[in-house]
Amino acid sequence: MAVATKVLSVIILFYAVIITSTLPSPFKWRRLATPNLLAFNSTELSTTVPSADSVVQGTSCAMNLGVDACEDVKMDKFTGKIYLACGSVHNRARFYPPFNRLSDRGHKEPFMDMFAVYDPVTDKIDYIEILGLYRDYDLVFQGFDVYYPEDAPDTRYFFFVNHQRASSTIAIFKYNTAETQMNYLYQIESPKIRTPSSIAAVSKTSFYITNDHRFRKGRGRSIEDNYGPFLWSDVTYCSFHQSNPSSVVCSTVIDDLSSGDGIILLKSGKQLAVSDSKIGRLTIFDIDIDDHKLDRASEFYLHVSLGKINLVPGTQDFIVAGSPDHQQFLLKTYLPTHEGVFASSVALLFKESENYAIPHIVLWDNGEFTSGITSWQYHPQTRKLIGGGVMTLGFAVCNVPSQALGL
Repeated sequence: MAVATKVLSVIILFYAVIITSTLPSPFKWRRLATPNLLAFNSTELSTTVPSADSVVQGTSCAMNLGVDACEDVKMDKFTGKIYLACGSVHNRARFYPPFNRLSDRGHKEPFMDMFAVYDPVTDKIDYIEILGLYRDYDLVFQGFDVYYPEDAPDTRYFFFVNHQRASSTIAIFKYNTAETQMNYLYQIESPKIRTPSSIAAVSKTSFYITNDHRFRKGRGRSIEDNYGPFLWSDVTYCSFHQSNPSSVVCSTVIDDLSSGDGIILLKSGKQLAVSDSKIGRLTIFDIDIDDHKLDRASEFYLHVSLGKINLVPGTQDFIVAGSPDHQQFLLKTYLPTHEGVFASSVALLFKESENYAIPHIVLWDNGEFTSGITSWQYHPQTRKLIGGGVMTLGFAVCNVPSQALGL
């Protein structure tokens, strides 16, 4: 028994050394009490939900089954079309690093997610052919952003969070809006791009990302998932030379999030909004344009698990996707095709004129119609909300009432 105890002690010490050697310096074991993300559902929601005439109800939504597993959606600010980065629910049930799913047994071919363009006016989907990939290159999308070069009005640069089997990276593509093909340019890798979730493109050669975990896999990740949340998720800024993508330099600019998820630039790059999924916190940062570091301007705890963030076109207002019942959301990711499992969805609007201090409920659904949505994008021309979910079959298209909170 004594020998077994000594062996166990050595094993524990061994893993402790490994884990602490990769933590921020100085080492801070900043664990939080598990937040009550149900508070939004049980208390605040009952008193703040507007009338059915001024909020989108699940009954106003329909699922378009043309693509699946679209964790992030965005609208082209010039063409008005919707970009969807989508995958396979079946593949993500086995391999999807954000959920610590790393099994690729029996999958000899590269994982190959898809990119689609949806036109809400015509209800048509174009499936974009991806050119220029290496033979064994995995594409497993999560968040993405679009950069619009001023000198080429029809050109878009797409920055994708991409989870390959070996590591998580940023994959950059070039796309022309008149075509149905997208060309792979290069891959950005760095030890500081560990567990990226979302990305905000600053230029053709620079961006911010959220790392939603400290560890991608292994014992450290198990500790995070089973004993967190810990305040060591971060926001990282990266830049590189276009002629030499391997020249990338990344620096951590904030390192006290619990699980940084959505990220978006505001006010011509002067501010950054970041959502925190595990503790339901939304933070607005001021950006120092000289060193790209962040200063907290404001933060709000919303008692709802937060997802991706998208601007309301033509404004500096934005909409954050959320799930009031985080445990039910996680259950839905394990049972995505089970008709009896629902994960409630909410879309929260934050207005620049209110300093982003007041959450306005734009959509509420108990999950019966829009289960597990992780990203909402408003389309003003058709007055529709388009929603994608990481493990959702299809994507949601919802009609927005004319009285809906000024949208």
